Amino acid sequence: MAAYDLRWRYNQTILPKIDRLTTHPRQHPPRGVFYLDSVYVCSTMNYMNIVFDASTLILLAKIDLLRIVAECYSIIIPDKVKTEALAADSSDAMAIRYLLDSSLIRTMSIKNGRNFEKFVTDFRIHDGEAEALCLALELSAPVAVDDGPAIKASKIMGIKFITAIHFVINCAQTGAMNQVVALEKLKKLSIVGRYRLQIIQDAEKRICGGGIL
Repeated sequence: MAAYDLRWRYNQTILPKIDRLTTHPRQHPPRGVFYLDSVYVCSTMNYMNIVFDASTLILLAKIDLLRIVAECYSIIIPDKVKTEALAADSSDAMAIRYLLDSSLIRTMSIKNGRNFEKFVTDFRIHDGEAEALCLALELSAPVAVDDGPAIKASKIMGIKFITAIHFVINCAQTGAMNQVVALEKLKKLSIVGRYRLQIIQDAEKRICGGGIL
C-alpha cells in the first residue's frame, strides 16, 4: 500500500480518536521518576531519547497512545524492532509506519554485534529485544520494554526500563490526558497486556492521585 494511503487511513481513523480523547496532546512531561510495583524504573526529561522494543511500541499503538508519547519523547528503534513492529497487517503496524514516515519514530543500527550475540545467548531473548538493549547501552538511554525476559536482562545489566503502563500513568499525572481517559486506556492495556492484577490496581491509584511519579 502506498505511503499516502497509509497516512490517509491513519488520519481518518486513528488521529480523530486521539484528538477527542486528549486534553493537551502536545504538553511535554516534566522531570520525574517512574515507580511501579516497588521497582525503580527511570527518570524522565522532555524529549529524552528512549529506545523502544516492539512489545511496548505495539501495546501503546493498540491503546492509541503511541502518537502522544512520540510527541513527548524522542523514540528510537533498532532495525530488528522495526521489522517486528511492521510485520503484521494490522492497524497497530499502520500507526507505527505512519509515525516512522513522519519522523516521530527514528531507526538506528547497533554498532556492537558482539553485545547483541551475548544478549541473545546469555539471556535467551529474541533478536528485537537484544538489539533494543544493545542500542540502549550504546546511547546510555532507557529502554521501553514489556517483554518479561528482556526486563530481567535490563535489571541484570543495569539498564533503566519503562513499560507501557508507566506511560499511561505519566500522561495522566502531567495532564497529557484527563483521568477518565487514562483509566480507560489502562483498562484496554490490562486486556492486551500481561500485567498482574496488583500492578493494574496500583496504576489505578496513581492515576487517581494516590502517588506521585
